[in-house]
Amino acid sequence: MARKPRILISDGIYHIYNRANNRRSINFASQTFDCFLGLLKDIKVQFDVDIFAYCLMKNHYHIFLRTKRPNLDEVMKYFGENYAKYINYVTNGNGSVFSGRYNAKIVLEDAYFLQVLRYIHLNPVESGTVGDFLDYDWSSAKEYGSERFKVVSPDLINDYFLNFDDFVSYHRMGNTREILSYYSRKNVPNRLHSRIFEKSLNLM
Repeated sequence: MARKPRILISDGIYHIYNRANNRRSINFASQTFDCFLGLLKDIKVQFDVDIFAYCLMKNHYHIFLRTKRPNLDEVMKYFGENYAKYINYVTNGNGSVFSGRYNAKIVLEDAYFLQVLRYIHLNPVESGTVGDFLDYDWSSAKEYGSERFKVVSPDLINDYFLNFDDFVSYHRMGNTREILSYYSRKNVPNRLHSRIFEKSLNLM
């Protein structure tokens, strides 16, 4: 079956995620998280992208970003290849680290921008890893809380939230039924917009 073509546009906002091959671990606490963050900093500078959120789980990752040029494939080729090399190095392994090419869901409506941000930060809670999203050490939530922005764009919290308490309150409301329904589908659509949600919730 042919793979769906990428949607590559300037100012494209994408939720990127990928899962490890055979459920192998890609997160060994601070050691691999430092590499993960280093590569995110690299792609910001080298490929001119804005990063809004990230989360490194035990066997998968999430990145929420905007490409200012239609270069997502170049961005993720650099990130994926270098992170895989590092994982193989620290585990003395070889072969494919990830189960396949990365997933990229383009967010086409502002209404879902914050929902995706929250979904990423709540991933450790939804998985049962932690009880509160601020207790997870390997996501961008703590970066927003520290106000020492190293990877994420600081404009986000100023544009969408009154302050950090407002940011926390929004997250603690939990994911909406529609966003959970969207990501639970076997074949998740590449475009994130209202008509997709209307169909998934049987509203059309």
